[in-house]
Amino acid sequence: MESLYATPSSDLGRLFVERNRQLHAGLPALAEAVGSPRLGEELLNYLRDLCGADHCAVFLLEKDAVSEIATGSWDGSQTAHRQALLYASQQHWRNDPMICEARRRVQQGCASIVRVKIEELRDNELRHLIYPKVRERVMICGRRADAVFGLSIL
Repeated sequence: MESLYATPSSDLGRLFVERNRQLHAGLPALAEAVGSPRLGEELLNYLRDLCGADHCAVFLLEKDAVSEIATGSWDGSQTAHRQALLYASQQHWRNDPMICEARRRVQQGCASIVRVKIEELRDNELRHLIYPKVRERVMICGRRADAVFGLSIL
């Protein structure tokens, strides 16, 4: 017969409080980085603690263009920046179903989260050139005034 172990509720409460403290500890640095070249790095630090992200990119989604606002790569390699630049400059975003879905949802007036398994993307070039070694991508998108923004988490 298998042995089962249940964490006592007092331990769960302590773990929950400690985890919340850790997550909130990164918010001041992230807030201070808004508008600075450190935004991508601080955002990734926060996302790394929150969900284990290796890379992130913030994009401005315009009607006929996608522009990089900030990027971060956990290993310091600038991979997210290189891939975001390639993605935007060679217009790979035009074939990205996540961008279409994000725009559709934002036009309906709501912020949203779009998730895709990279292996399920139909576009081979997008899958192999833009997302090599990536299994999953999450994009959080929303509208501010006349602008649509997307936060890509990999």
